[in-house]
Amino acid sequence: MSKKFDKQFKENAVQYYHAHKELGWNKCAENLGMSCNAIRSWVKAASENAWEVPVRGSGNYASDEEKENARLRSSQNSGKDGAERRQSKRKDRGKIHEGDGDPGMLQETLGPHDQGL
Repeated sequence: MSKKFDKQFKENAVQYYHAHKELGWNKCAENLGMSCNAIRSWVKAASENAWEVPVRGSGNYASDEEKENARLRSSQNSGKDGAERRQSKRKDRGKIHEGDGDPGMLQETLGPHDQGL
């Protein structure tokens, strides 16, 4: 499970690493209760951004309105896809396909919950 760290913690971790480089990546990360990869990526990001750790936030949207629009688009798309899948399943349920003349074959096609016999 990943942990969420705020900007201040990340910047403090970068400063801690620079103050204790002799400990190395692993020991610094262990002392801070985090992964070695996380502190390494924060130090790299800070070195590329005037020693400020960039924080992505939740989606990198220019405004709250843009973020809300993206959320609504996403929920519309996932709802439509789910409805289409359910509709498709309803259409296929109970169909007898070509070559299913054998009653044993029909029982195999239908699941045990559909047989109801």
